Order: sequence, then C-alpha cells, then structure tokens
Amino acid sequence: MSRFDPPESSAHLPCVSSPHPIDPAIVRSNRPVWIAFLLVCFLLTGMVGLFASYGPAIPLERALHRIEAVDRAVASGTPDAVALQAALGKSADDVVSGPGDLPTRTARARAAIIADAEEDTAGVGARTRLMIFVITALSGMIGVFIVLVVSRQNTN
Repeated sequence: MSRFDPPESSAHLPCVSSPHPIDPAIVRSNRPVWIAFLLVCFLLTGMVGLFASYGPAIPLERALHRIEAVDRAVASGTPDAVALQAALGKSADDVVSGPGDLPTRTARARAAIIADAEEDTAGVGARTRLMIFVITALSGMIGVFIVLVVSRQNTN
C-alpha cells in the first residue's frame, strides 16, 4: 500500500473513549459558566501573585547588610580597607581615601548603597509583576481555548 492509495475505512475499528468522557452538550450549554469559572480561577491566582510581587525585599536587605558592614569597618575611626572592599567593592576607595572627613565619606557611601537598593527593588518588582501578568493572561487564554474546544466536540 502506498501513501497515494485511498485510506481504508475505519468502520470496523472499535470506538475508544476515555473512562470518564465529558459530555459536550453539558459543556456547550454552560459555556459562559465554564469561561467565567476559568477566568476567575486564573485571575484570582494572578492577583495573589501580583500582590506577592510587592514583597521582593532582597535588595533592601542586601543594602542594610552593606550599610552595617560599612559602619563596622569605620567604627574604630580608621577605615578597615579590607572590610570595606568586601562590602563596597570598587567604591571602597572613596571611603578609605576620598575627599572630605570620614563621616562625610561614610554618609556618601550609605546614600549610594540606598540609591542602588531602590533601583534594584524597582527593577525586581517590575519584572516580577510583568512575569505574573503574562503568565496569568496566557493561562487564562489556554483555559478558555480548552473550554471552547471541548464545547465544540461532536456528540457522536
């Protein structure tokens, strides 16, 4: 048999169905209810995720630890260059030997740490909210598509 021959009749094959078939007539008659159900499920999940996204406090916690490390490194009155290098990286040189007295340099380092934390926090929150929005919208569309496909099945 070649691929150009007409297909054989499948009338002799038994019809195989799932053990718990979905009656398309029920789904079709309740289509708005099914769509509303799926939308509520996905929107509720999305809203929970959206509100949870306002809690990414990692950049703020990191900034507080860095400020604490700077305070410990300059507590003796003489800046500890090694500890500052570990806490601040490249900007440690400004605290060790920058312009102004030690409290001014330390305040400048704290302000820079806080500004970095604010920027990081805004970025993390925005990306998390975008991700949750996209996934919620896609999940809702997939659910609606599934209900529409099931509701259009033949009742043969």
